[in-house]
Amino acid sequence: MKHLADLDGAISEWVGLKTKPYQISGEFHRDRGEYVFVGQILKPLDDLLLWGVMFGDALHNFRSALDHLVWQLVLLNDEAPGNHNQFPICDTEASYLGVRREGQSSARDYRLRGVSDPHKELIDQMQPYQTVAPPRSIPALTALRKLSNHDKHRLVHLTVFAVDFKSTEDFDQILVANADAGERVGTKFEPLPADGEAEILVVQYACPGSDPQVSANGEPPLGIGFSESRARLEHFSQVGADIEGIINVFAPDFPQSGGVGSGVTAGTTRLNISESTAPQNRKDRRARERREHTHP
Repeated sequence: MKHLADLDGAISEWVGLKTKPYQISGEFHRDRGEYVFVGQILKPLDDLLLWGVMFGDALHNFRSALDHLVWQLVLLNDEAPGNHNQFPICDTEASYLGVRREGQSSARDYRLRGVSDPHKELIDQMQPYQTVAPPRSIPALTALRKLSNHDKHRLVHLTVFAVDFKSTEDFDQILVANADAGERVGTKFEPLPADGEAEILVVQYACPGSDPQVSANGEPPLGIGFSESRARLEHFSQVGADIEGIINVFAPDFPQSGGVGSGVTAGTTRLNISESTAPQNRKDRRARERREHTHP
């Protein structure tokens, strides 16, 4: 979480400069039936790449925490972990339980080899396909997997700034349309360009009347996200909280752990733990020795 806190502080410092480092202006185009906000960055962003690296570090830490959990669960079950062990994240039941290729085991059996059945069942419940995400959003674990894979195997995430209306009510507070302009029928968002100016928000109106007019009460709010996902920076703190919740579900099963006990919420799935799910037939002494001398 520290990486995200540092990143948030660095970006907030730039946004909060006494002289605003960006400019947004708006105008209603009657011929197009659109209110258009144009934006440009006034102060060069030398730290864009650095911020992307900091974001990637946070993603790596989140993903590694889950993989370390599986490694320790294997040791807890008095088995030997290996490179195949990983916390699986699957969007469909078929990709989780289905055979990947002829003669191969499922993602569940392959990634969780050596994990006890009770612990496997808990991880089953945490899979994204088991959760119900709000409209126009994706489960936190799915977002983590996609962003982490992009960061590891493709490119560093670039920081982007864009108009950020969080609700329909936010639109109504900024844009006021008369009866001739009618209702909004569409919107188009684009991030602020690194150089020059560009249309960053276009709001389309039905314009049923002969004299449509739309005015703006101030500037629209500016949000911070990353190029691959367009997700807001604020969302990733919740991802971290979800991962912490997942780990705390298993914490009571580890000796000398400070788990939060029963009823821990992990992601969008409520998990009620009434008693320890650790296997009863494990050899506690051997497992403890392995944990003390193994560094996943």
